[in-house]
Amino acid sequence: MKKGLIAALLACAALLPAGVHAHGDEHAHEPQHGGQVTEAADLDFELVARPDVISLYIRDHGQPARLAGVSGKLTMLAGGNRNEVSLATLEDRLEARGAFDLAGARVVATVKMSDGKTANARFKLP
Repeated sequence: MKKGLIAALLACAALLPAGVHAHGDEHAHEPQHGGQVTEAADLDFELVARPDVISLYIRDHGQPARLAGVSGKLTMLAGGNRNEVSLATLEDRLEARGAFDLAGARVVATVKMSDGKTANARFKLP
């Protein structure tokens, strides 16, 4: 009797991790614009960094996120310096323009979504 109960409990426990991850990773986390991709707050953030413009694309389950009412900023740490820039909301991305020293920088994108929630996406540039 005890062996049967233990076997049944173990069988149920083995199914739990699959149920927890059932929301799935059915979408690709590959860059679509040539940048780096990271996941935060169940969204994909792709950072495309160039010396004169930094773009941040946001995808929700593989589809472009709606950016109406979205705002954000970038915090860049490079060579002991800290630089913050605001992101402008464009049709399909958030963007900052300027002169950026990006070699080896760590970048934190802080994005306030239209529902009031904040997501922090972290990147390490080469």
